[in-house]
Amino acid sequence: MRTLLAAAVAAVLLLSSAARAADVAGIVRDANGAPIADAILYAAPRNAPTPAAPAASAPLAIDQVNAQFPFVTPMRRGSTVVFRNADTFGHTVYSVSQAKTFTIPLSRDVVSAPVVFDTAGVVVVGCSIHDWMIAYVLVLDTPYYAVTNATGTAVLQNLPADTHDVYVWHPGMTTPPQPLPITVAAGAIGNAEFRIDLKLDGLWKIDRNNPVGRFVTP
Repeated sequence: MRTLLAAAVAAVLLLSSAARAADVAGIVRDANGAPIADAILYAAPRNAPTPAAPAASAPLAIDQVNAQFPFVTPMRRGSTVVFRNADTFGHTVYSVSQAKTFTIPLSRDVVSAPVVFDTAGVVVVGCSIHDWMIAYVLVLDTPYYAVTNATGTAVLQNLPADTHDVYVWHPGMTTPPQPLPITVAAGAIGNAEFRIDLKLDGLWKIDRNNPVGRFVTP
């Protein structure tokens, strides 16, 4: 009986904790007001402590499907990643970024050994066989992040009640805008809107149909 009561109390506390959490709804547009997909929004609380990362969690999988990576992937510093090859041909995944370097040959239906992303920053991932395959991993010191969809929107969920500095990042942006200070109370929803300029040359995204000498922007 006591065990059941303890479980019920724990469930109530968990639900009330979730109810007290705050959200921030964000939208990202370009200079002309068009929505921007694949932008990463993230928040850093000014006063509330950052929750500790789980002691043990399942690795995050980054799949290669139809000779393409997921375009952007945010993660918390210390996360473990495995690379999967769902294609019928081989890939060689690599990065020479300062935040993480590796080279991983992957034949078909293979899962790599775990890779720990232990330094905050941008990790550009490519395939040395297929030049158009480019992915961007943003390693963060906060657990509060989300990726914008085709409408340019994303929601940062379960933030503590606090003033948060909300940032935006996109692989094609020119100059990062200043973070927005957003104050949210328990159970409330804040709003963040960004306008960013994208590089006109499109060097951050290669056209897979003609990877030599031609680039595209979204």
